[in-house]
Amino acid sequence: TEIGAGRPGWHIECSAMSTKYLGKRFDIHIGGADLIFPHHENEIAQSEAGYNTKPWVRYWMHNEWVLVDGEKMSKSKNNFYKLADITEKGLKPMHFRYFCLLGHYRKPLNFTWENLKAARNAYERLKNIISELKDDKKINKKYIGEFKEAINDNLDMPGALQVLWNLLRDKNTSGKLRTIKEMDRVLGLNL
Repeated sequence: TEIGAGRPGWHIECSAMSTKYLGKRFDIHIGGADLIFPHHENEIAQSEAGYNTKPWVRYWMHNEWVLVDGEKMSKSKNNFYKLADITEKGLKPMHFRYFCLLGHYRKPLNFTWENLKAARNAYERLKNIISELKDDKKINKKYIGEFKEAINDNLDMPGALQVLWNLLRDKNTSGKLRTIKEMDRVLGLNL
């Protein structure tokens, strides 16, 4: 190979930018699973050696692919959508957000129009149920505890949503509305 072939600058750029904005040690670094090797391993090696700090990053989070109709989404395949494409079909950005929360970041998420419409239906049903609740100013500690447990389990957002639905289905509990508002501080679903 020719001297200078490859892309070592890419790894250095990321280390330099991360350190400039986040410091010589920071808590969370995210990226796609395809970046673990060689990119993130190179970032770690050069940053830990260059800044004499170990670990350079405390937690690494690697997401899986977003699929479209079962295939990897990519510009080259022209199988990607923009938010405008979603809204042109009468769907709301919040429907897409709910759809994304249904999948775990470490597992592939398969975007189909049918899946997005199912997420829309579930989200709208959720909003309708919540609109009927009376605010009793209490927070249900049991369900907040379960919600936090799901979030703390490697950001198990599908599990956190299940806790919310379990709370709604529980006929023998109080503090539903206030508890849902607290959960929504994390979910960001404008419930």
